Amino acid sequence: MTVDAQPTSSTARAATTTFAAAVTLLLSGIALALFFGPLGGIFGPINDILLGLTFILLIPAVLEVRRRAASVAGAWFSWLALLAIGGIAVLVVGQVLLVTGLIPLGVSFATLGFGVLPFMLWAAALAVLSLRGRLLEPPVGWWGVAFAAALALAAATWPLLPIGVWSVFGVALLGSFLGWIVALGRALA
Repeated sequence: MTVDAQPTSSTARAATTTFAAAVTLLLSGIALALFFGPLGGIFGPINDILLGLTFILLIPAVLEVRRRAASVAGAWFSWLALLAIGGIAVLVVGQVLLVTGLIPLGVSFATLGFGVLPFMLWAAALAVLSLRGRLLEPPVGWWGVAFAAALALAAATWPLLPIGVWSVFGVALLGSFLGWIVALGRALA
């Protein structure tokens, strides 16, 4: 059984911005493919900005899930949600600093990693709560598991494989993250 939410303006905003995040993530993936493909150049910064925007658009969903989880998950999940938002801030600031030339690409990998880690911890906790039927519908949990597996596989293999092979894992990562975002948006709608 999942937590039923009373329809509120925050619920509608969370669903809308989550679906918008799906669109910006897809556009970010296209920009990244164009950057590594024949066009290069400007598409790298476009990808960086769209990725940051994707995570900004997920903040209302994090807050809405935090609100819904208050009665079933306890204070630990609330704190984890706030930590996820802090991670999003680190990620976004890093992306902006990269695009403006204030930090090099190597440093932006650190801000991306430090930013996405707390978000992934929150998403993993959400997946567990959803799969146990305590918060959102199970597809949110299953897509979360798929995303975590794709992320782990991509992180473990990127230094070992040629870019052509690794790009397959990148597509799986993008697809599973996109699936998770859409499942989350549907659960919030």
